[in-house]
Amino acid sequence: MARFSKEQFDPSLTWRAYGTKSNFGMVEINPVMKTTFTTTIWKDKEMNATALQVPADAVAALGKGKRHPVKVSLNGYTYRTTIAVMGGMFMLPLNAENRDAAGVKAGDEVEIALELDTEPRTVVVPEDLAAPEM
Repeated sequence: MARFSKEQFDPSLTWRAYGTKSNFGMVEINPVMKTTFTTTIWKDKEMNATALQVPADAVAALGKGKRHPVKVSLNGYTYRTTIAVMGGMFMLPLNAENRDAAGVKAGDEVEIALELDTEPRTVVVPEDLAAPEM
C-alpha cells in the first residue's frame, strides 16, 4: 500500500488514517482504478458490429482478472459495459446507439478513458416478462 501525506490527500478515494499526531500517515484502501489509451474503432466485415480493442496493459491496470465491468468514456460520452476476451484479444463492444451518442464511426481513432465500474448493476424486468406471483 502507498503512503501519502496530508498534502497528497485525495477525498475522492477511501482512506484510513494511522499513526500518532507526530507520525501521521494515510493509507489508500479503495483506489479508483482508471487507465487511458488510444485505439481505432474496429468493424466486423459482415455485420454492423463495432468494438474497441483494449491493450493488455490497460486491462492489467484495472486489477486482477480480465473481464472487468467498466465505464468507457470516448469523445465526451460515457457508457457501461464489460471487457470481453475474443480470439485472445481484449475487446469492448461499441453498439450503434453508443457510436451515435459519441459521434464516432468505424475506422475512427479515439482516445479511451476506462474506469473500473464498481456500481451495482440492476435489471428491471418488464411486467409482461415477470414471473407470476404465487
